[in-house]
Amino acid sequence: MKTHFTLSLLFVASMNLFAQVPSCNAPIPYAEEGHQILKNLDKSQVPTGILYEEVFPWADLELYDATSITDSSTFNHFFQSYAELYYSSYNRTNMIHPSNLESSISNFHSNKDYHHPIGFIDYNFNSLDPNAITNNSIYVSNGQLFDTPNRTQSPYLAKRTFISSVLQANSIEDFYDGIHYFYFQPSFTFSNRGTQISSYEYIDFYLDGAFLNRTYTNGNNSLTVAIDFPLYEGQSLLSFVYHKVSGEDEVARVQLNRKARKNLTGCNGGTQIPITGDSFDAGYGDGAYGAQGKGYIFWANQNCASKQLKKVVIFVDGFDHDNSRDAWKIWNSRINATIRDINGNDIQFGNELRSDEHGYDVIVYDYDEDLTNRGGGGLVENNGIAFVKFLETLYNQHQSTLQQDFIVIAPSMAALVVRYGLAWAEKNNKAHHVALYMSFDGPNQGAHVTAGIQQSIDIFTQYGGLRKYESKKNFLHHSFAAKQMLLNHSSQESESGAPHPFRQIFLNNLAAVGSYPQNLRKIAICDGNREGILKSTAIHGYEPCDPILQFRIKQRLRLFCANCNKLSIDTYAQTDDGRCESMKFKVHNEALLLKALAGANATQEFSRFSTPVFPSKSFDKAPGGMFGTEAEVKFDFWDSWKLVLGWAFTGGISIPKNLMPKSNFVPTYSSADYTFPNGENFNIYKGFQGVNLSKCAGTTPFDTVYALPLDFNHARLDAGLLEVFRNEIYNLKPKSVCSDPNCPEYLTLNSPVPNSERLLKKAQKAIFIEEGFKADGINESVVFKAAIGCNQVLGLLGIPKLNNAPNVVSSCSEDPLNWDSPSIVCAGNGTTAFTALVKNLDISTYTEFSTDGVSYTRANLFDRGFEVTLPNQSGSQIFFARTANNQSYIISGFISYCFN
Repeated sequence: MKTHFTLSLLFVASMNLFAQVPSCNAPIPYAEEGHQILKNLDKSQVPTGILYEEVFPWADLELYDATSITDSSTFNHFFQSYAELYYSSYNRTNMIHPSNLESSISNFHSNKDYHHPIGFIDYNFNSLDPNAITNNSIYVSNGQLFDTPNRTQSPYLAKRTFISSVLQANSIEDFYDGIHYFYFQPSFTFSNRGTQISSYEYIDFYLDGAFLNRTYTNGNNSLTVAIDFPLYEGQSLLSFVYHKVSGEDEVARVQLNRKARKNLTGCNGGTQIPITGDSFDAGYGDGAYGAQGKGYIFWANQNCASKQLKKVVIFVDGFDHDNSRDAWKIWNSRINATIRDINGNDIQFGNELRSDEHGYDVIVYDYDEDLTNRGGGGLVENNGIAFVKFLETLYNQHQSTLQQDFIVIAPSMAALVVRYGLAWAEKNNKAHHVALYMSFDGPNQGAHVTAGIQQSIDIFTQYGGLRKYESKKNFLHHSFAAKQMLLNHSSQESESGAPHPFRQIFLNNLAAVGSYPQNLRKIAICDGNREGILKSTAIHGYEPCDPILQFRIKQRLRLFCANCNKLSIDTYAQTDDGRCESMKFKVHNEALLLKALAGANATQEFSRFSTPVFPSKSFDKAPGGMFGTEAEVKFDFWDSWKLVLGWAFTGGISIPKNLMPKSNFVPTYSSADYTFPNGENFNIYKGFQGVNLSKCAGTTPFDTVYALPLDFNHARLDAGLLEVFRNEIYNLKPKSVCSDPNCPEYLTLNSPVPNSERLLKKAQKAIFIEEGFKADGINESVVFKAAIGCNQVLGLLGIPKLNNAPNVVSSCSEDPLNWDSPSIVCAGNGTTAFTALVKNLDISTYTEFSTDGVSYTRANLFDRGFEVTLPNQSGSQIFFARTANNQSYIISGFISYCFN
């Protein structure tokens, strides 16, 4: 997993439901408008060959003028600036395409965290003189611009932009402490003014105003500068001061997001296992391929030196569309983040798992690809098959030391990745060696994002040409994984909500492998509330048709004007009933181009609408896990949009209202995968008070489901859910064995069986015989039969009863013995054969059995089972079991028979 999102809505697992509007209302992209308005001008008259009105000026190039007061930039702003120069240029012979620049940055160095190319832009360009029509340099006819014949002055103003930035690959926004290497190279130096690195005598580096380093160029165009950055958490300004030989200084400033150094070394993720999954064609038209992944082992304290895996907990990454959330972020900010438990203690769960008390080796499994629509934004099926290959590799390398099968924790989209992978493995007779699969707020029936968010991003990228990465300009909900998971996709332009066709293909592929794995325990943990409490003003701050998010970008030169916004976006919650505006997008450009087009009104406004999928039901109000301040996909509009456009300290961005962190993301019914059994109507508002959420009750595919009393942030722990994790991991349970109503888990017999009856009793786990029970026989023939295991017609009468057994050193709340035999229990003289199996036995030991509590014999079935033939008797036959490596802990059970 990784995090950062330009323009960002970070999703995590699956996502969405809602509404769009007919394409006839779609805005015409600005580039198309510009072309129509400018196409009749003689481009050879543009002095620099670059006319800035050809693009929408998100980057505000003219404000970056190499002076000491110039605004700070970011990598995202640098990329946008270069793209705007590229697309407004009429001669691109000496320019590289933005997508090629993206590839060059991404492939520059294998260690992307500490080796950075420095981007350098020094360009002259032109823009239209606002007075060009007034002074008759150009004229307007039918909404188009034309050159005035024999004009006496140029309609084009001369402009210059100077920008330099650290180019961080793949949107890696974090800048860690330690030695960083900066590379000044011709391939990242862009200028139409003849400027090269050798044009400067030296380059000074300043960090937050403090001098760091001076590097002389010595006439070279390629330089490498190493600077040791101290630890700091927060934002910093890195300034480049380029000193010309003539004595002039030109300044560029870069905003850095400073973080503590990643620690993927030694015991903390230093052991890594890369894999490539089996090639698979999931049927989406992308062809067959094997996804790539990597496991990072955070060793238990007691296992670090030996590097022997014993008890393993695997955390799998969720949705990560641009693969910027790495293993260290997953560990440091998710698994090992500080949380307060029910006792008021601040704990780090990752370190607790690894402690000597518990001794778990923790593995972070991350998607290991940076390509578009691969890795964390790639197909669920291919990632799932790759995860199975990782489990296979892990088991083959460490089976000799493993003490139990794997535990897999799968938050958000990872729940689907693991679900498909394990089901695929069982379908193809591959052993996965997983004992417990935990779906943590997984979008098992899809997830929801407010309709207006998708619509706003679509219009923003389409209209203005935001080009953070050319290949990812539609990012997020247009990635393959999001198309699979979203219940509503903007591409379908459906006002009442319709998924992308990828979703049905995904559901078909799930069904083809049985939908869920069966040979393990599986539980669901929901961050949505179980009470059916709807999101409302009192709790979440909005009602349907109220704004959820209001986002503004001011005109840069009119920052103190209350209504002078370059961009205004309002998104709204969906109404319970009827038609509701879902998004309002308003853009204003004071450039002459739009004034000429719109006749002094340079504002254009576009709206979208939504209607409820189900009458009187709003997904925006439904119970469910909330986006939170940092959902699986980061959803911090303030930081994300500033990073994209590089407007850090000008006050140009404002967010009057942002309730997205409280909005619905994964509905509770979806994370619980509630089946709505027995003809129950589908209800997105469903509450689960008094509902038995378990596979044995037929209400969900999971053995059991845990849900909170109130909505909580998506894929995040509170004190109560932490106890769920502790209980399920530290007290590993077998999968549930379900049966008909006549076969309960436990059965108690405490009265005589009439002489004339033939009787069969069945129970899932145990039959308890109490005083008063008696099975009378006729001529010592069989009158009573009992079975442990509901699918058996005949079986063993097994009665675990720890508290009355002699010589028992300790007992446990859940029976650790599993009586499992097809043998018949006869009321009469003779003998009866039975089998006893011990559950949850570590692989490193074996079981010993005894019938007298004194003399023990090693298990003769699979190191954990015991076969023995005992004489029938009127009293109880007690037997004992213990593990060879802990002989002080003894468990016992007994079996009893009655006859005349």
